[in-house]
Amino acid sequence: MTGTGSGEPDSFRPCHGWYRSWAGALTVTAGILRVPLSSFPVLATIDKTARYIVLALAILGLIAS
Repeated sequence: MTGTGSGEPDSFRPCHGWYRSWAGALTVTAGILRVPLSSFPVLATIDKTARYIVLALAILGLIAS
């Protein structure tokens, strides 16, 4: 188990690359579109909740990953 240097197994390596490339996409898009600071936390919460629901469903095998 060499992983990414933080204790994760090697199988997590592709996930780290994918996550790093998309984790800031919402923030960058919100900045470009000048989303008001008051509504950004709501949008970020919806984004993260949806992301983890999809991840959980993929792990459970309910959707194709």
